[in-house]
Amino acid sequence: MTPNHVKITCLNVLRWHWSLGITERVKREFVAKAKTCLCNTVSDWKDKWEIYGYGGKPTELTTDVWDGLIAYWKLPSSIIKVNSCSASRRTKDKDGHLPMVQRTGQKPHAGVRLEGLEKTGVLPSLSELFKMTHATSDRVFVDPASEKPFHAVAARIEEWETQL
Repeated sequence: MTPNHVKITCLNVLRWHWSLGITERVKREFVAKAKTCLCNTVSDWKDKWEIYGYGGKPTELTTDVWDGLIAYWKLPSSIIKVNSCSASRRTKDKDGHLPMVQRTGQKPHAGVRLEGLEKTGVLPSLSELFKMTHATSDRVFVDPASEKPFHAVAARIEEWETQL
């Protein structure tokens, strides 16, 4: 949502640090890094606004931008969307469990799987993908609710393989 003139200004400031032949690559990397760095920034701003009111304005924002964000947050459509997403995060399954915690943020699982392909040269299996998205790098699951079905499916796969 960052305006193009802001992106261009940032890139122009940085342009002195690389050769002209890689400008497009730098642009792609810059946008990807900016998305990662700014992922929760606006959410954090909104939290400050809800706690401190107008006085929670971050110093890096102009009054016009802050007023625009507040106007957006007050829109009925924005409130409906926030409430819907919040309700989805709190929905329990038939056993009373909340949704499984996963550690890839907003990145789709297909993207995680492709990253695995880039790193190892082999497309990760679905069970490896589940571990990549629900366990830490040392294979500890971040949520017991995700560990239980993983082990159940792994046991069934092992049983099928022994039958074959």
